[in-house]
Amino acid sequence: MYNTIPEELLRAVAIADTPSGLKWLIKRGTRAKPGDTAGYLDKSHGYWVVRFDKKSYRVNRVVCRIATGEDRPELEVAHNDNDKTNNSPDNLRWATRSENELDKPVRGKVPFRSVFFQKGRYVGMWRVPQSSGSTGEKRYCGRHDTPEQAFAAVELDRNRYYSKDRASLR
Repeated sequence: MYNTIPEELLRAVAIADTPSGLKWLIKRGTRAKPGDTAGYLDKSHGYWVVRFDKKSYRVNRVVCRIATGEDRPELEVAHNDNDKTNNSPDNLRWATRSENELDKPVRGKVPFRSVFFQKGRYVGMWRVPQSSGSTGEKRYCGRHDTPEQAFAAVELDRNRYYSKDRASLR
C-alpha cells in the first residue's frame, strides 16, 4: 500500500518535459523556483522521488495520478518500456503487483520468462500463483532444444491450466 498523494502536492507540480517528468509551479524553499525540475533521482532504487511536507513520493505515482485523475494506493505504477526513469504519462499505467512482475525484463541468457537453460537443454517451468485455493505448485513443461519451444510449452500448459480452472468454476 502506498501513500495517498496530497492535493497540495498536485497543485504544486505539473507534468513537464523535464528529467523527472514534473516541474514545480510554486517556489519551494530557497532552491526550487517555478519551472524547475521537481524531485531527485534516488540512486538506492533508481526511481525519481519528490519531497513534499517532509514526506517522499515517487514521481511516477504523482505523474500517473495527474494523468489518470485517480489515486490508486493499492496498485503499483508500471512503466511500459521498463525504464524506471521514464515518467512520461503515456509510458505509465496502474497495475497490480503480479501484472507489474510479468512486465519485468528477463535477466540472463534466455529471453523468455519461465524458461531455464539446464544441462544443454531448455527447461520450461512455471509456478501457479498462490491464490484462492491454489498451493503455488511448480508446473514442469519438459526439456526442449530451443528456448522458443520451451516457452511455447509453458504457454500451452498455462492456457490448459487456466481454462480447466475456469471450467470448474462454471
